[in-house]
Amino acid sequence: MSQAAEGAQGEGNRFVRGFLSFASATFISRILGFVRDMVVAMFYGASHAADAFFIAFSIPSLLRRLFAEGSLSASFVSVFSKTVANEGEVRAREVFQRVFTLLGTTLLAITLAGVLLAPLLVWIIVPGFRETPGKYELTVLLTQIMFPYLLFIGLATVVMGTLNTHGKFFIASLTPLILNVAMISACAIGAYWYNNSIVALAVGVAIGGALQLIMQLPSLWGQNYRIRLRWAPQDPAVKRIITLMIPGIFGLAVAQINTTIDGIVASFLAAGSVSFLYYANRLVQFPLGVFGIAISTAILPGLSRASGSNDTLGLNDLLRQGNHLIFFITLPCVIGLLIVGYEILEMLLVRGEFTLDNAWNTYLALATYSLGLLAFSLTKMTASVFYSFEESRTPVKAGIVAMVINAVLNVAFMYPFGHAGLALATSLASWANFWYLWHALHRKRSEITVRFFDREIGKITLLCGLLGVVLLATRYALNHFTIPATGQVALQLPLAVIFYGVGAKLLGLGSYRFLLDNMRRKKDTKRVNADHGE
Repeated sequence: MSQAAEGAQGEGNRFVRGFLSFASATFISRILGFVRDMVVAMFYGASHAADAFFIAFSIPSLLRRLFAEGSLSASFVSVFSKTVANEGEVRAREVFQRVFTLLGTTLLAITLAGVLLAPLLVWIIVPGFRETPGKYELTVLLTQIMFPYLLFIGLATVVMGTLNTHGKFFIASLTPLILNVAMISACAIGAYWYNNSIVALAVGVAIGGALQLIMQLPSLWGQNYRIRLRWAPQDPAVKRIITLMIPGIFGLAVAQINTTIDGIVASFLAAGSVSFLYYANRLVQFPLGVFGIAISTAILPGLSRASGSNDTLGLNDLLRQGNHLIFFITLPCVIGLLIVGYEILEMLLVRGEFTLDNAWNTYLALATYSLGLLAFSLTKMTASVFYSFEESRTPVKAGIVAMVINAVLNVAFMYPFGHAGLALATSLASWANFWYLWHALHRKRSEITVRFFDREIGKITLLCGLLGVVLLATRYALNHFTIPATGQVALQLPLAVIFYGVGAKLLGLGSYRFLLDNMRRKKDTKRVNADHGE
């Protein structure tokens, strides 16, 4: 095997190990996130207070995705990976401290401005709330309480990017678990000690954000990185990150912007529409966060190293592996959400203030959001390729196209289809975003030879079609019996996993073999380290 091929294989192995670590930790966090949503739904349902909380939470969350987890994470990891590889750890620590200082100062200013301007922000984002007495004022108060979350989670993102660059994905991706624990605890405190006040839940969000930063510090110190304030915005690496980040603020977070636009339009629809969209989006975010974002997060350091060393073979191999894995994992999730989604929602949410009618309305949004799930995942990965080349203008152009399409379709769909039309508009806009990026990538980068649809993707699509037939047949059979939603989900999901796994093996899917091989290799490495006392 040539040295280039060995290097490409090594990057592929690092990518899959990082993906598995990130995905496993995110899976744990998302499960607890579902528990959190169940608790929130049980206490607040799809009420005016719930609508107010979800909109208030979406404001710092959107800014977090724009300034922190979106463009900052991608631009920081891209530049920081090359700094570690080319200039060494001493210089990398210096860059980390300077970025941490600059970001902390900027986010502190934004947080203070957000608290002061919360009345204006809420008025712009959900003007329809003023028509319901007290709803606008409650949303403003909750927004002001939760705005510091932006500061904490932004700083936590820089720490996470540093750990990811050094191959440490598990602890960093486990931090949302702390936020979920804080919110669940706040729900209980608000329900039993403060007359079911949703204000307690907002306080829990702010505390959870601070804990997400604190949780990562021991791992950061373990890599010999220390937090010191160093003001140096003129540092060449810092300037490259800022230059890459500013246009990327818009380009990489277009899906979140579109979701926020959905909330603005939904504020003019029936009460509960914002909550229906929120709960549906949360369920869609489970496979997206566990798999789609995990793949794009794990692949970015390798892409950056490959582009920095002009490793064309490694670059194409990583992109091809990422594309195959996204299809292999995400497409069956789409099938499952479309066919079993209502039963999942009924099992998770229907209790207390959340009714069967609420579950059906949420499913309508879930089904239409699911149509864009594959596009959401592919867009994150394709944008990562542009960031690996430190090129963020193309994602901006793609984002503009997607936003215009989303806005036009929102207006066209909002009255014929209600809140489900808004979710459908977001899904269609996400596909437009991906196709723009994919074609632009091949047009601008002649060294990229990966095709979107190849033999592997064809076999995955065939298997998912058969999976859909099996699930529909099973659902038809179960309709002849009186089985609660929990029982139906408990029967159908294991059947789907077994069928898909057996089918993947019989069809000889490369993605299936690739995952199994790397999982075995990871276990063997742990066993060897244990034998040597490491």
